[in-house]
Amino acid sequence: MPTKLRLISTIVLLAALGSARAYADQQTSPSSSPVNPNAISIELLGRGGLYSIDFDHMISNTVALGIGFSSWSFTFIDTESVLIIPIYANFYSSPDTSRFFLTAGIDFIHASVTDSSGFGDGLSFTGSGVGAMLGGGYEFRGTGGFLFRAAPYLALGSGGAAVTGGLSFGYAF
Repeated sequence: MPTKLRLISTIVLLAALGSARAYADQQTSPSSSPVNPNAISIELLGRGGLYSIDFDHMISNTVALGIGFSSWSFTFIDTESVLIIPIYANFYSSPDTSRFFLTAGIDFIHASVTDSSGFGDGLSFTGSGVGAMLGGGYEFRGTGGFLFRAAPYLALGSGGAAVTGGLSFGYAF
């Protein structure tokens, strides 16, 4: 089985297990709902490279699903532009406001490079791909709305693997 297919299959399996756990949590305590189940945050140096703006929703007391957005460009010799859409699931150790979590997700990535030096006659290249992000960390989701996360990640893609980390600050409501 090709590596990308195995990776995507693993992520789908993790998401299915998380959904099953969420369903079981709801069946055992249908009256309890997560405190501040929605969150919007900015993550620095995490799933989206330099930064990402993320939204997630708690589907149970111990599982959240999220999506993010990151877009940045810079010019040195060439002009590089990157767009990243992270989609992820967080699996929490407890329903407490201060807790550890595991995370799994995929990043949809689109990048382009355009020669702006004048030597390459304006040549440009674009490419798209999908990478996996696995990690874990700590989250504080206060009843007053303050959200903080710190997480190391393992990024996996066709170019290999890399270790990174992110810090998130946001508001839970």
